[in-house]
Amino acid sequence: MTMQQQRDDLIDQIRDELRLLIRASTATQRDLEDRNGFRPGYLSQVLKGQITLSMRHVIGILLALDVTPTTFFARLEGEPRNLPGWNEIGEKMARYDAALEALAARGILDPKDYASGGGDDGGEDR
Repeated sequence: MTMQQQRDDLIDQIRDELRLLIRASTATQRDLEDRNGFRPGYLSQVLKGQITLSMRHVIGILLALDVTPTTFFARLEGEPRNLPGWNEIGEKMARYDAALEALAARGILDPKDYASGGGDDGGEDR
């Protein structure tokens, strides 16, 4: 399997996992679009692969669902952990989670407010 095929398979796996989390939550796609500043229908296009999935999308959705990035990526099975750079990514995500938790504990940051102020206008894909 080529690196491009591995990447595409991982992106599909991430999309699938996001769909499962959304279905398991009480939030609707429209709720998540509102909280992230996306236009109506934008999230559906992202989850169907019509718009390139970005880390901004993933992090915004996770924050709106109250799921840490570390928890989310730990749920993914198989190859992702064996890809080059996985440990570094995991370490960075753990530091990011810890920083968010520390700011929230000090009352400086509410993760839900942070997600809604993410700045993606749901416009042209970057």
